[in-house]
Amino acid sequence: MTVERKLKSLKTHFMSVHKAYVKRRLKADPGTVVKPKWFAYEALSFLNKGRLMRLNREMPNVEKQNPPPISEWKPQEISTGRDEFTVFAEHVAIRLKNIRDLRARLVAQHQINNILFEAEMGKYSTQPSFAPDNTQIMENPDEPSTSNEEKVIINNISQAI
Repeated sequence: MTVERKLKSLKTHFMSVHKAYVKRRLKADPGTVVKPKWFAYEALSFLNKGRLMRLNREMPNVEKQNPPPISEWKPQEISTGRDEFTVFAEHVAIRLKNIRDLRARLVAQHQINNILFEAEMGKYSTQPSFAPDNTQIMENPDEPSTSNEEKVIINNISQAI
């Protein structure tokens, strides 16, 4: 079976599971939580989001046909201030631009993405994460995925705390 056929099969099965889920959710009592039972439903739920956006684009929207009067419009507040995260992001971007070797730059970007992902997952958190059996990185700073520079940063953070 080719990859294209497997993907199509997964999409088709996802849509049938989604339709059954919607029917069950409509029939269920208002306070009842209904979840699909298929193991891959959550992982493939992005397929449905794209489909809904397409449907919304194709269907005429009542608000688009009858826009509110100009007096009801409120200007959106756009933050022009630079916070610490914006400044740091610009600093990292400049340092990445200064790396001449393409491979070295790509590896650096990959490592930064990995660190951000691990932080989002609670790896560097001193508080327990959403996972009940979560172990903290401070217990084992010699992990193979942690570079020497990252270890220094982690040790400096733990000493500052």
